[in-house]
Amino acid sequence: MRWRSWFVHVEDDSSAGSSPILILDDVFAELDSARRHRLGAMVADAEQVLITCAVLSDIPEELGDYRLVSVTAGHAEYVQPAVATVDSEGSTVSALAEGDGDE
Repeated sequence: MRWRSWFVHVEDDSSAGSSPILILDDVFAELDSARRHRLGAMVADAEQVLITCAVLSDIPEELGDYRLVSVTAGHAEYVQPAVATVDSEGSTVSALAEGDGDE
């Protein structure tokens, strides 16, 4: 379904469970940072969004909480995304996000 068609469908029937799945296939990699964040904010309230990306950092923070699935050679599994934090010395440190990834 094309982007505009998705919005038209949502406008026609906004009841819970009626929204089609919005698929964004590696679109964030093609956008600069400002457009990436703007698109993330536009789709943040969608019921179901399927996003493919090669680089996890391409997913804008406006999307909020999400579930990450790694797909390789016909195998899919939930994984925890690493989140960057800053330690007491100002260095960036990677850590696992809260939760066990199996929700």
